[in-house]
Amino acid sequence: MQLTPAIRAKAAELGKDPVKTYNWVHNSIRFVPRHGAIQGAAYTLETRWRNAFDTTSLLIRGLRSESGP
Repeated sequence: MQLTPAIRAKAAELGKDPVKTYNWVHNSIRFVPRHGAIQGAAYTLETRWRNAFDTTSLLIRGLRSESGP
């Protein structure tokens, strides 16, 4: 799993707080109903719209970056 600099920066901006990370993803990513992963976490962060799979991918990577160095 790759944690891009943009994902790490967003996690740092949110204070590496799991609740803030969840709320940001929930409130900032526009849902588009489609089946399967389309572009992944990095592109989801960049465009701020994706389906449930990609949104979940971004959330997981954001939460995992909180426990990293």
